[in-house]
Amino acid sequence: MTRKFMILLLGLTVRGFMTPPLFAQQVSTLIQESNTEHLTLTPGSVIRIDGSYGELNIEGWNKPEVEITITKTLPYGYDKSKAAKDLKTVMIKTEKRSDKELDISTTIATHDSWFSSVARTKTDVMLEYQIHAPRDSKLISITEMVP
Repeated sequence: MTRKFMILLLGLTVRGFMTPPLFAQQVSTLIQESNTEHLTLTPGSVIRIDGSYGELNIEGWNKPEVEITITKTLPYGYDKSKAAKDLKTVMIKTEKRSDKELDISTTIATHDSWFSSVARTKTDVMLEYQIHAPRDSKLISITEMVP
């Protein structure tokens, strides 16, 4: 009788570990948007980065061009109905002024009300900039401190 009881107990224990818990939470998907841009740029050029926030990775390479990949990410569990609108509030603009000058600027959309125009200083959008540029480029980073 003890042996049958032990086999039954072992079987129930193994079955209990194989079934998912009753209160297991579903892991939500990560909401992400990525964009890559290629621009020709001569060696010795100036690259100005204005208003960036988040993770900024810059690597030098031997090509006469710049490759800019921007990834916008919202946190896990973010409301999917608001995601597209909130991803658009952060705008990254690249402007090639000449073959030797490139501007990359980041802005957060302003929130207008009837009483005043207030700049949004906080957003849930996380940014990652991955930039490949000619090795001897000069980088200028302009970061505005928002109160």
